[in-house]
Amino acid sequence: MPREPTFQAVSLICLIIFNYKTMKSIKNRLEYLRKQIQAENISYGEIAELQELREYIDPSDTLLLQWANVEEEGETIECGNCGREFSENEEGAIVSETINRCSRCANL
Repeated sequence: MPREPTFQAVSLICLIIFNYKTMKSIKNRLEYLRKQIQAENISYGEIAELQELREYIDPSDTLLLQWANVEEEGETIECGNCGREFSENEEGAIVSETINRCSRCANL
């Protein structure tokens, strides 16, 4: 005789279905925004929406990443003070021939 599913099992199944539907709708929305960009018909609100969805954009999708204002990942540099790796275009960082400071250490 089959056992009744537990509350945890049912909750997990519902969560998986919800996440699948959510991810599918996000991917569909990103494709819609791509078509708006290609048609040169994207609004400022849609650009803001694209920026909110940037974590879901495929890293190889340069068109959407560019429109979402995501900077390309460059070479990392080691901070001469704390040793943390940071990007040379990190806001507040100091990069020169003599000193490299991450944004955390630049104000010390």
